[in-house]
Amino acid sequence: MASHRQTYRAGEAKGQAQEKTNQVMYTIGQKGQEVKDNTHETAQAAKGVQLKQLETRVKRREKLQRQRYGRARR
Repeated sequence: MASHRQTYRAGEAKGQAQEKTNQVMYTIGQKGQEVKDNTHETAQAAKGVQLKQLETRVKRREKLQRQRYGRARR
């Protein structure tokens, strides 16, 4: 049979292990949230780049059409 001291130490070890587990889980949760936030920001930035590229293409196309239309009318 375990002595009172052994039982106490086992309880202390269990409590410390649980506390460490809680700290690790919290840290993992925080890191996960950071990754989620960074992913969202990257996606938003990529959408902005794509929009600018699309706007540039549209402007080029409109310019070419004006040039072609202007030549055809002359």
